[in-house]
Amino acid sequence: MIDHSGTRLRIETSQGTLSAGKAIVTVPTNLIADEAIRFSPALPAKVDAALGLPLGLADKVMLAMDRPEALPKDGNLRGATMRTAMGSFHLRPFGQACIEGYFGGSFARELEDAGDGALAARAIDEIAALLGKTTAAN
Repeated sequence: MIDHSGTRLRIETSQGTLSAGKAIVTVPTNLIADEAIRFSPALPAKVDAALGLPLGLADKVMLAMDRPEALPKDGNLRGATMRTAMGSFHLRPFGQACIEGYFGGSFARELEDAGDGALAARAIDEIAALLGKTTAAN
């Protein structure tokens, strides 16, 4: 809860209460719209505005790598950016032995609807197409 009724804000958290002269609230709009964060007094105009800014679907898949040295640390891959049915890939984030794949919008919904493993399978197929099957298999 954020109490802004006095000259100083009171912000109640799971770790206790904070006091501040001002605060910048940067949270996803759905948290404001769902009133997961409460304000006192209420801010109905802000809640209504947040209701008009719904978030799109964004999915992430993590792929473990057997031979991470085959790819650069903190590299990126993107396919044909003129299509929406594509992923974006972060190679070895922070030097870790994995690849993060990102899918969004209606394409992410299609992959979710396709069932378990569809996100990973599509990510592997796209990476193989971008890097070549030999590299992707390593």
